[in-house]
Amino acid sequence: MTEKDLIAQFVKGKQSAFEALYNEHSAKIFGICLRYAKNPEDAEDLLHYIFVKIFENRKRFDIKYRHFFPWAKQLAINHIINALQKRVHFTDNTIENTFEDEAETTDKGEMLEYLSNPKNVLHMLQTTPEGYRVIFNMHVMDGLDHRTISQTLGISVGTSKSQLARAKQYLQKELNSLHPNTALKAS
Repeated sequence: MTEKDLIAQFVKGKQSAFEALYNEHSAKIFGICLRYAKNPEDAEDLLHYIFVKIFENRKRFDIKYRHFFPWAKQLAINHIINALQKRVHFTDNTIENTFEDEAETTDKGEMLEYLSNPKNVLHMLQTTPEGYRVIFNMHVMDGLDHRTISQTLGISVGTSKSQLARAKQYLQKELNSLHPNTALKAS
């Protein structure tokens, strides 16, 4: 069965088609959930919530113009952001900016080795304060511009930019604390 046929059955509400699409795409959607969630358990809850929303919104799927994953990914991101908006108030001062410049060294091998493990990167993202994590994910991982982020979250473009800068500083500080001999200079 082609993806188009599978989607047509899904739109009609056929459970087996939904299960097939879930089996094919749930790992990728779970990866998105992990980036936004604080821990794997929250990500799993988000995944189930998103697939319920996908099923509820199946009749809005336009078979002629889209593949399933891009549509499901956008729906997932929108629902994750909506859920987080209810919990996080985004401001220019979500967390005080207390980063100090640290000496930059030339030996970055230890840090690069640490960052080459996706689990380490994911852990760093999950421990980033929620407001920073959301904007970092939206801009860096999902490729959204600051205007779109500001409209989606109901914040100013300046707030989006400052939250992204602070997220980057926070992540740099975390890297520096894990690997003080290979400190990056906070910008």
